Amino acid sequence: MTNSLPSILGWARYSYRWKLFAGMILTVVADFLFFGETIGWTLAPFRFLLLLVLILHNPASLKYCTGKLLFVLLSGLVVQWIYHPHLLSIALFIPGMICMTLANHEVSKLKVWTWIQVLFKFDFFAWLRATNDIRISRKLYKRRPENLQWMYHLKPWLLPIGLTLIFSVLIGNANPIVLKWFLKIDLNWLFEFLSFERFLFWLLVWIVCWPIIRPRLKWRAKPIHNFEGPVPSWISFLFSKESILRSLICFNILFLIQTVLDIRYLWWGSQLPTGLTYAQYAHQGAYPLIATALLAGIFVMIALRPGSETETLPVIRRLVFLWIGQNILLVFSSIWRMHLYVEEYSLTYLRYAALIWMGLVAMGLGWIVCRIVWRKSNLWLANSNATTLLVVLYICSFSDTGRMIAQYNVEHCWEVSQEGQYLDIDYLESIGPASISALKRYRDHGKLAPYRKKKIRKLEARFSGTLSKNLADWHSWTLRDYQLRKTYIDETLKVHLQNQLGKGWAPKPLKDSP
Repeated sequence: MTNSLPSILGWARYSYRWKLFAGMILTVVADFLFFGETIGWTLAPFRFLLLLVLILHNPASLKYCTGKLLFVLLSGLVVQWIYHPHLLSIALFIPGMICMTLANHEVSKLKVWTWIQVLFKFDFFAWLRATNDIRISRKLYKRRPENLQWMYHLKPWLLPIGLTLIFSVLIGNANPIVLKWFLKIDLNWLFEFLSFERFLFWLLVWIVCWPIIRPRLKWRAKPIHNFEGPVPSWISFLFSKESILRSLICFNILFLIQTVLDIRYLWWGSQLPTGLTYAQYAHQGAYPLIATALLAGIFVMIALRPGSETETLPVIRRLVFLWIGQNILLVFSSIWRMHLYVEEYSLTYLRYAALIWMGLVAMGLGWIVCRIVWRKSNLWLANSNATTLLVVLYICSFSDTGRMIAQYNVEHCWEVSQEGQYLDIDYLESIGPASISALKRYRDHGKLAPYRKKKIRKLEARFSGTLSKNLADWHSWTLRDYQLRKTYIDETLKVHLQNQLGKGWAPKPLKDSP
């Protein structure tokens, strides 16, 4: 018995019929969980089932460290979907599944640029996998006479079944009782079930799942061994030792001026010129400084490429370190600018993403310093930045950004903190039910105009209805919606009891039993 299980699993792994069966199971489960339903926590078990099918039919994906690490990270995303599935976690899961599908020993040694080529090739050509396999299986099926035996067993039944159906129609038209029996047969449910939309849904699920079950894509992309190598003549002409030295001197002077201005106006709070507010100064400079830091990083990668003459000159290295240090300071200055602007005009999704992007740029500049000090290649630098980006995105996928933005805007609006601007209720409305607790706190805390309080109550009622609707259907149930609804009800009940107690309300004593 112990030896039979591995043999069965091995046969299932290589059996084409078992892979077809796994694809049909996934399609049926997807139809049951998703078709015509609001997507909620049900996305988690389906993705986990897809992960198990991948491991069953491609056990080599767990043989090496790359596949094991991907399995742990993807399992974490599956757990997160029970709380609240959103686009970022879904966008990370899809390339993660593809990488795990291709995570054999050879692929695990590839670098980030080859991985990007592999992912693009898989995305563009994997949808042809199903059609190509159907064509190949038909040819193989026709070549084997034993596969056509079922047709010989079916042949004796064709004439009886056909004539029986014809006679049934004739007798039904001639006999009113039999006709009533036929009329009672309702096949509308069958046509409603086998709709064109459902067929397209099945086809889409099959095209998405089949390449994961049976990956036969040649992953080998054109290898990129390194960024170093023959340097084009125009780069040698423009980035000579003299031009790089003079450029770094000019860059350091220019950046020093900007740094001094930021220290004076942003950090020390000196008086700005007439007609310019701190919010305008902070907003106008945030994004251009990020572009400046990116260009600085590209310049350093080209100017101090490994093996070049400029890489070993002490003067150029010191100027580069000084310039990168100023760039890092400018990035933190951009973060502070954005912080001041957010304090003045509230937080949005784009501003939150901009803050994360600025932090990534700062870490990228830090990796450039490490590359120069440790004398690493530009390919090492690209891998380090790609890893940093994926780690940050993976962590962000576990955060409830909408709820955090709504709470921040309520806590820092004029009505609550007596600072900043009035709360932008329309933006909180665009966030959706995630802002219901923040709206409740805003309504209870601030002294609102009647029309604003009326609008807040309408939004609360609408979002509460949306949460109740999602929680009533087990397909769309999520842990986040449950927590939001429970917190909102608990806070509402608490405020109601406090108001009643403040009016001298007390529970009625129980009557003595006769």
